[in-house]
Amino acid sequence: MQITLSPDAQDLLQKQVARDGFPSAEAAIEEAIRFYESHRPTPESFLGKLHEAHEAFEAGDVAPLDADDVKCRGRERLAASEAAE
Repeated sequence: MQITLSPDAQDLLQKQVARDGFPSAEAAIEEAIRFYESHRPTPESFLGKLHEAHEAFEAGDVAPLDADDVKCRGRERLAASEAAE
C-alpha cells in the first residue's frame, strides 16, 4: 500500500522517526496505528461512561466545570501515559 502525506505530515513523521529512534517511517506509522487501535474508545465503553454520567447527574452528583482543573488532569493523564510507554 502506498499513501501520500501532506508536507506538514511528512515533516512531523521525519521528526518522530529521528526523535523516537524508529528504524523507518513505516515502523513509526505501524506504531501509531497500534497506539490508535489500543486507545480508541469502543461504542460500548463510550455508552458505559455516558450511562455513569447520567446516573451521577440523576443522583445530583454534579459540580461546576473548572476548565483549569480539566486541563491539569488531562496533562497529568498524558504524562502518566507517556511515562508508561
